[in-house]
Amino acid sequence: MAQQVMAPEGPPERGSAPDGGADSQLTVHEDRHAIEFGQVEVSLTPLEFALLRQLIREPGRVWRYDELVRQVWGTDHLGDASQVHAVVKRLRAKLGREHAPVIIEAVRGVGFRALRDQGAGSGRPRTVRPARP
Repeated sequence: MAQQVMAPEGPPERGSAPDGGADSQLTVHEDRHAIEFGQVEVSLTPLEFALLRQLIREPGRVWRYDELVRQVWGTDHLGDASQVHAVVKRLRAKLGREHAPVIIEAVRGVGFRALRDQGAGSGRPRTVRPARP
């Protein structure tokens, strides 16, 4: 079963092509734990796939560590969040290698979010500091 997600809507986001062409459409293949964009398909481990699927469920939303652990790992035990960071690191590497139109941003001390971005091929992780009250 394939589902298109994070399709360009409205004005292009940071680093995206002005026309928002077909290469920026992300298709999720639940049956084979893979994502596809343009002519590229990226196979993911079940854990990487579950994490990415959770992040792109609501693009731009910051998912807290405890929410990700509960939704992806199915437990309430967070530990030190290193398990989340390890999977995000592997996922970023795979997405960056293939210049996927999605990036995973860290929000320091909070969690992660996924954003549509065709300029994501730089391979550099992004960190966003939360606003201070």
